[in-house]
Amino acid sequence: MKRTLLACSLAVFSNMALANWVGQLSYSSLSDDDPNADVSLGAIGASVGYRSQMTESFYLTPELRLGTGINEEELYGVELSIDNYYGVGIRGEYLANDVFYLLASAAYLKFNFDAEYLGYAVSEGESEFGVGIGAGYNINEKASIEATFETFDGVDLLNFGVRFKF
Repeated sequence: MKRTLLACSLAVFSNMALANWVGQLSYSSLSDDDPNADVSLGAIGASVGYRSQMTESFYLTPELRLGTGINEEELYGVELSIDNYYGVGIRGEYLANDVFYLLASAAYLKFNFDAEYLGYAVSEGESEFGVGIGAGYNINEKASIEATFETFDGVDLLNFGVRFKF
């Protein structure tokens, strides 16, 4: 009897602990707001976080983020690309209704860039703090799609993603 009660308790509490985890897969377009440098780099990213309900219609989610570049761009003969990025963030979501939500975020990310010119390659990393806004649409109870705009010290990210609740 004690074993059955213990097994049932573990099953219930482990499901409750997993109930608030979220993950996201997204495409990001990174561009510099310098008018003399028309560069747009693409990246595929993923995040994982723990979604906490603060009020009936507001959620707060700390998350870990990482991604990798998927294309190169040429600027003045130099091939530029994103090697990878990673960092931490926090986002707040306001549920406007059952299917639509608005969000605001803050993140600290490290971007690692590669540049190549005439066979010489250089890699450089920059850590930046950024903020963003966005909107999402709940497809069902477990999945949503969203678009966000983030800015990191002159670098803009436009993200399109699919978010999953576990």
